[in-house]
Parts: sequence; C-alpha cells; structure tokens
Amino acid sequence: MARGRPVTDAERMKIRVLHGKGWSAGRIAKELGRPRTTVTRTAAQDGMFFDHAQTEAATKAATIDMKARRARIAARLLDESEELLDDLKRPYINHAFTPKGEFVQHAVMPVPGDKAQLSRGVGGLLAEHRRLVEFDADDGTEVAARSVLTVLLENLVARHGDGS
Repeated sequence: MARGRPVTDAERMKIRVLHGKGWSAGRIAKELGRPRTTVTRTAAQDGMFFDHAQTEAATKAATIDMKARRARIAARLLDESEELLDDLKRPYINHAFTPKGEFVQHAVMPVPGDKAQLSRGVGGLLAEHRRLVEFDADDGTEVAARSVLTVLLENLVARHGDGS
C-alpha cells in the first residue's frame, strides 16, 4: 500500500511538543495539515499515546472558555442595548446644506420613526442576549448564569460607578 510523504523531523518534534501540551491528535493533525492517523502513528512510534481522559479535559477546558466568551458577548449586547435606549432621549447632530449652499448643523431630537428603529434595535440586542444566557443555562448548572451576571455587574459598575 502506498504511503504519503514521510514525516519530517520538524513535524515529529512539533507532535512531541503539542502532545506534551495536551493537544488531541485531531488538533495536532489540523495544525500540521496531516491525517490524524499519521499523527497517532508517529506519536506511537515515539512512545506517546492519546489518552481519552486528556482529550476530555481539553474539551471541558474549551467548553469553559467558550462559555466565558459568550458571557462577554452577552455583556456587550446588554451594554449596546443600554446605549440605544439612551439614544431615544439624546439629541443628535443633523447636517444639511442651505439653498445657498452653506453647510449647517443643528441638534435634533429623535423623531418617532427614529425611536421605532432604536426600539427595534434594542429588542434585537436583548433577544440575542437572552439566547446566549439561556444557551449556557441549559446544562443544568447555575455557573454559566452566575458568570454572565458577574460580568454584567462588573460592566455596570465600571460604567456607572458603584452608586456610593
């Protein structure tokens, strides 16, 4: 049976290093652009094997990292929705040219159409925020919800002070 190109010394070293860091065979294979079987065979030749417990630990760590990222995104969505709510009552600068071609600008309060668009934007942001929070709460633990609330509280305190 024909084999592919031989594994280079540099690839073999990289497999050793990444295996030592706890990377899975699939992740190493993707990094090297090689088949997973090539990685596992090369590792086995060097006395290294891929342990399912190690892969499980890496998967759990990646899951925790993704939950933290979603918590940060949820916090940003909430911040953006607050900004849009503030815009409902905040004047904005309107730029225009007069019939004589002069450039003018003046403060204008949002009109009902602007307010409707801002309100729809707030609704969309809050809906996405809720989806992220519910997604992480579905696993039956309160850790994800608490982490989201912690991030939100920290952002609110940083933005508005602690109220004292």
